[in-house]
Amino acid sequence: MWVGPAAARVAEAGAGPPSGLEFVAVTDEDIAHFGDFPFSRAISATVIHRLAQAGARSIVYKFFVDEPRDADAQLATALARIPSFLQIDLADVVEGPDGLMHGSAVGPNSRLAPAAAGFGFVHQRAAGAEESIEVQAQVNGRTVQSLSLLAAQELVRAKAVITPSELRLGPRRFVLDGKGQARCFHAQQPVPEGHSFRSVVDGSRRFLARFRDKVVVIGHMASNTPRLAVGQGRELPVHAIFLQQVACLAASP
Repeated sequence: MWVGPAAARVAEAGAGPPSGLEFVAVTDEDIAHFGDFPFSRAISATVIHRLAQAGARSIVYKFFVDEPRDADAQLATALARIPSFLQIDLADVVEGPDGLMHGSAVGPNSRLAPAAAGFGFVHQRAAGAEESIEVQAQVNGRTVQSLSLLAAQELVRAKAVITPSELRLGPRRFVLDGKGQARCFHAQQPVPEGHSFRSVVDGSRRFLARFRDKVVVIGHMASNTPRLAVGQGRELPVHAIFLQQVACLAASP
């Protein structure tokens, strides 16, 4: 197991990530064991089967799956066992007169899409990215929520209510800036303790019990994980930023 630097900083202050959120990620240890990433999707299928058997509440699969691969049937079977949320990217993005991003969807592929409980877009405008979280966009002509908002709804067990000026998520209220972005300073939010793919595949029943009734984000946190600037000369892995956004939206008021 490992703890990211953001989690370590907040732990010193006596705080922690939302208790219902877990993170399973590709690590350097996994790459040494399973081979170069991207792995066969059969490995992800095994991880998800193990999490479903452990009683996880839902899965947020933080990988692009637009390209078809040989093990898609295995992954689809695993995703269908548990409420699973997949990400879509946006292409040809422009800002519309309503302030929202408008674009076309990229992924998931037709073998995996039917297995999903829902889809959320991942795309963040650079301006004000530390202090705002994308909430909704126009994708292929219809309104689609962001994956971070879908994950937060799973975490707090409440549906979001969005008006032109406000996002309501359970007891929390967020000001919307007219561009489908919630004002929430997420850069210092804690990242949950991470678990490698191998630890889940090989884990004992006692180890896997920690995932019972948890929302599990499956992502990437190896040394070659892409990083983004988050201000003040700092960079963070992209999946850590996603987790911070989810934690910010789901934090107790």
